[in-house]
Amino acid sequence: HPYAEGGFADDVYVETVDGEVVVGGQPEPADVDPSDAPGVDDDVSA
Repeated sequence: HPYAEGGFADDVYVETVDGEVVVGGQPEPADVDPSDAPGVDDDVSA
């Protein structure tokens, strides 16, 4: 899932440097390119 990269996702828990466990690690990225997702093959068309 593209939002999981970098620790952003509703179901990702991240431990901060002070030991606190929080949901997600950073704000939602503004410009996610779905073609960067693992398993996406640019050579295959639908």
